[in-house]
Amino acid sequence: MHDVITGLHVAGVSLKVKMKETKLLINKGQYLSEALKDDGYNNIPPNSIIKKTLPGLGATHGEINAERDSIIIEPNIPVILGKTEGRAELLGVWEGCKESSIKKYLSNKDVKYKKILTTPESYVKVKRVAINILGEEGFFSRFFCLFDECEKIIQDIDYRHDIALPVNDFFRFENKSFVSATVLNLSHPDFEKYKFQILEVQPTFDYKKDLHLIITDSVMMKIREKLLDELKYSECVCIFMNKTDSIDKIVQTLKIEGQSKIFCSSKSLQKLVKRGYKISMDNVEPPLAKYNFFTSRFFSAVDIFLNIKPDIVILTDLDEALHTMIDPYTEAIQIYGRFRNKYLNEEIPFNSLTHITNYRPDLDVKTNEKINQMIERYKKTFDWIKGEYKDDLTEATKRALNTDAEKISYSGYLDENGNFNHFILDNQYNEERIKRYYTDPRLLIQAYNDTGHFNVNAQVYGDDSIIKFKNKTKGLSASEKRKEIVEELCKLSSLKESNPDFDIESMRKYLSSYEISDKELGQLIVNAFEYLGKDKIELIGYGKKSKLEEALNKQKAIVKEKELFPTILQIIQREYPLQSNPTKDETKKLLAELYSDYGIRVKVTQTTIEKYCDVTSNNKEKPARYTIQGYKSDGGEKTD
Repeated sequence: MHDVITGLHVAGVSLKVKMKETKLLINKGQYLSEALKDDGYNNIPPNSIIKKTLPGLGATHGEINAERDSIIIEPNIPVILGKTEGRAELLGVWEGCKESSIKKYLSNKDVKYKKILTTPESYVKVKRVAINILGEEGFFSRFFCLFDECEKIIQDIDYRHDIALPVNDFFRFENKSFVSATVLNLSHPDFEKYKFQILEVQPTFDYKKDLHLIITDSVMMKIREKLLDELKYSECVCIFMNKTDSIDKIVQTLKIEGQSKIFCSSKSLQKLVKRGYKISMDNVEPPLAKYNFFTSRFFSAVDIFLNIKPDIVILTDLDEALHTMIDPYTEAIQIYGRFRNKYLNEEIPFNSLTHITNYRPDLDVKTNEKINQMIERYKKTFDWIKGEYKDDLTEATKRALNTDAEKISYSGYLDENGNFNHFILDNQYNEERIKRYYTDPRLLIQAYNDTGHFNVNAQVYGDDSIIKFKNKTKGLSASEKRKEIVEELCKLSSLKESNPDFDIESMRKYLSSYEISDKELGQLIVNAFEYLGKDKIELIGYGKKSKLEEALNKQKAIVKEKELFPTILQIIQREYPLQSNPTKDETKKLLAELYSDYGIRVKVTQTTIEKYCDVTSNNKEKPARYTIQGYKSDGGEKTD
């Protein structure tokens, strides 16, 4: 046992939050309640911050079964639904729950121990009804208050101010605790005032998970490779990204609309329903789709039970939004922890775990010291405007000064009672900490290693040609960008002719995913170049998008008809029997010759053989090879 001291300096006041820390050993297969009993605790002890270390240890389940009345504050509705569905002895409270339902539940004598699971925003309804029945003293002495996934207060308070509403009341409960697998540093002085202890769970076994970390200049290109190539045969892919517009763009770009389902908040529901997606706001129930996208409300607390192993893909794209950043210490751990092995005989409940991200060396990262200095300045201005020495001013002037004070940035650091809100400060510290990781691949890799949760296999892809192209096309019109893409493709083709070993696939994939406008990616002009050629494009005109699409579709139809010429398939079957292992270059050379012979004027890529054969590929083998598993007679039907 030792003391943990968190030091900080806010608005001229030096604070030291001092708490005792105790280790709690847990064995493989044990739940938190069992480990607590082994250490002499009947239930979660009061005035404690429980660092579970591992998700899925059953902290909420243990409190639900504890022989005492409990108020359990959960960050989001989905987890409340998952815990309370079909259980009349539990009450879930959120926006749609009426106070009459709370009163009926609290008055129900058939429920011996009252268990109320509520969102932070709806806690006030629980409090109001309970105090009317029990009185204020009875309310705070009778219930044990458990704040689950407590790091969410810090993480979400910048856009969800009311998540901290129960905090002042939290310290008024005689018995209360914070709990999470991923507790963040806390600066609120009442943790010291009420002599909180930190109880940190220490597993006695290796719990690290394999993580493939891909850091790249072109996120969309790597997403395409991961989802459409590497995970092509996966039964279920679960993709976590905190931006619905980006999810929509991925689905549209990869053309996986009919295979996708999106789990998001009600705010995004209407927009996505109009686009024809399958949507779920609250429950994660099988069967899932091939591709399942989850926004941040599903990053923590929700239990996902599947009888198959999904592949997990976490996405960050700083070019889309900074809030797509994932914290290795919290969100990455919580995400893999959503999947439970209930049906999988204690196996790891997923096949693979991947994080694809870019990075930004130019991010402006503030130190804690700079944040504190900034708040000091805000407070001085705030205090000057609200100063008591202005008592000699008229009431109208005082009201005007008070209005001005509310506009000062410092007012954003105050809670509903006008007191300094330490969770907002912690949020700023936290945001800048995470931002720092994304300025340099080495910092992000180190952060993942330092969590102790991952065996990290990191790959960093940096392509100067991509960066140069991005800079070259900034501020250009859509037609000018199309022209630049064609010029780049011509240059790549020349390089390939002069150097057969030159790999142009990565740049071609990037150009396909390049954002020409909000509604257009580079895929159209890349396809037009391959099917029509530069001369035909220039004859039509770079500014005539609809004409280019029309010409492209006509040429595609002609090519498809010729590609299905039976002799081509017969030659491929003769050259490559089932279970043979041609190299990708061999297949590409054969098809290029066949296309030339039969007048099929379209670019042959290494994956063109998939139009004729069912294949598996080995991207790691050098030279990379295909294994021919079957044939397709008409562009889709398999033949043996």
